[in-house]
Amino acid sequence: MKIHNTTSGTISISDLPGPQGLGLTLGPLADKVIYDEDAEKSAQLLSLMTSGLVTKLSDEEPADGGATADTDVAAAAGLAAAALPKAGGTMTGAIAMGGFKVTGLGAPTGAADAARKTESDAALSAGAAAQATADAALPKTGGTMSGTIAMGGLQILQVGAPLFADSAARKTDSDAALTAANDAQADATQALADAAAAAATANAAQVAANLLFIDSAPGAGGGATEALTVTGLLATDTILGVSQSVPGANSLPLLGFNTQALGLLTGVWSADPGAGAVIRVAIKR
Repeated sequence: MKIHNTTSGTISISDLPGPQGLGLTLGPLADKVIYDEDAEKSAQLLSLMTSGLVTKLSDEEPADGGATADTDVAAAAGLAAAALPKAGGTMTGAIAMGGFKVTGLGAPTGAADAARKTESDAALSAGAAAQATADAALPKTGGTMSGTIAMGGLQILQVGAPLFADSAARKTDSDAALTAANDAQADATQALADAAAAAATANAAQVAANLLFIDSAPGAGGGATEALTVTGLLATDTILGVSQSVPGANSLPLLGFNTQALGLLTGVWSADPGAGAVIRVAIKR
């Protein structure tokens, strides 16, 4: 059996020990001709062929009768060791994809695993959603709300002392304001009461100032009615009340009056009160 680095193609292997009739698609390979009739070497060559490191089997023997077989197989084995097996392995350098894709990736499980477009798209979407949420949120360092906060019955705690007219007030501030308002209301109520009392006093003083008591001259007696002289009584005065300050000689009570004139008031008794009756007139003018 001979191996040449000639044009690649599909061949059938029938003269190697092991699997028979194996179809191989071969690519450009080593630049030496390898000859080997040993079964172990044949198995190594089959492995090299299936890995793509050799190209074509030939019936021609090399001029040296196969003396280069061992060295050339070793060289091909070195090339195989420097390649990445299809079963997997560890790269020692970067892979330049030349604009081509890496397809068929499994889902990443480790932090250093290659991510698929599915994972990167999901991460980008999650990042965009997180950024949108952050943009719509109020930073802890402070900011300006664009809408109302519905507290749902919950509290806002640890509010600082208000500095401006539109600052939020604490319960301490509202309690103090309510106490001050209640005190002001109490003061206003007391002030109203004091004003009412003062008005009543003033009215009483006014009434007292306008209220006059005038006694008549003693009557002469002689009849049940008598016009008594009341010095200072005016025809326009309002009589608030009439009483008998001094009874007449017959000690009869005064029943009232029925005539008022300038300086005169007619008293009425049930009979002759007797001489000396004096009536007192309370008037308002």
